Order: sequence, then structure tokens, then C-alpha cells
Amino acid sequence: MATTTYYFDGHSGITDPDSVWSNDANAFNGDNTTNASVSTSGDSSVNYLQGVGTTAPTTGTAITQVRVRIDGGSAGHTYGSYDTLTPPSGGWSWSEVNGLVVRIVGALGMPGDYYVRAYIRSSGAEDLGQPETYIASFFGTFNAYKVEIEVTHDDPTSELENVVSISNVVSITL
Repeated sequence: MATTTYYFDGHSGITDPDSVWSNDANAFNGDNTTNASVSTSGDSSVNYLQGVGTTAPTTGTAITQVRVRIDGGSAGHTYGSYDTLTPPSGGWSWSEVNGLVVRIVGALGMPGDYYVRAYIRSSGAEDLGQPETYIASFFGTFNAYKVEIEVTHDDPTSELENVVSISNVVSITL
């Protein structure tokens, strides 16, 4: 098995339907030194910043697991823990991972707790998970730096080794 990390780049579109975020593209540029920010809390239907598309390729070896984490914060940035996504109804494919949709929000938790949360959806609008990063016990600006995707898949090197060993078989004709 191999594990490869990608991120949401919004190559199929970045939208801020309620116009509450600033520097929208910064959440999808892969740069941990820039961020998009919002000072209004939201959820999957209001005050979100949406990005469609990831840096994952559209083809590859069989996928066994997809996990996501968000780099967010208020004064600085902190990666949350990886959350394993529920596979879409047709299972994982590289094309599906490449076309994932994220909605990033500033979220209120228990009284006094604040989070940056990412709602992940398949290209077919199935809810697949909600990773979040705890940012503070006080309200401030919610910042989103990057949403990472970790894909566990068959190791292409071992497949190449199998092809090489098969090609070394000698054929004998009688």
C-alpha cells in the first residue's frame, strides 16, 4: 500500500454564495502561509466557502481509504486530525477523489468553543464526512489555509515489480 497527500485546489470552481469570506482563493492555493477568512459562523447551507476539485489525478491504482483534514485557526494555523471519509455509493475512484467538493465554515461548538469545519461531498452530492479543527475557546476570525486529502491506494511500485517478474518468464515451444 502507498499513501499520497493532495489538497483541494478548487479547479472546477470556488464560490462564496453569501459573500462573507475574504481572500477566497487562498484556501485553495496549497500555500500554508496564506488563508481565506470569515468572522461569521456557518454550516453546510449558509456562510460557507466552497471549492470543487482536488489535486489528485483522475486515474491510478485501486483506492482503499480516503482521509481529510483541515488546516485552520484564528491567530495562527493548526492541522486537525485526519477523518476517514465514507466511500461514495459507487466506491472510490481517482476521478471521484479529483472531483470532491468541500464547504468550509467557521463553526460554533460547545459554549465557548470554535472550529473551522469542512463538509465533504462527492460529485454526486453525497455527504462523506465533516473533519474539523478546534481553534480557540474565544471568538475571533475563522481562517482556512488548506484542506488536505490523504489517499491510501495500491502501491504502483509493487505492480511494476509484478510486471517485470512476469516478463522474465521464458516460453518454451515444442
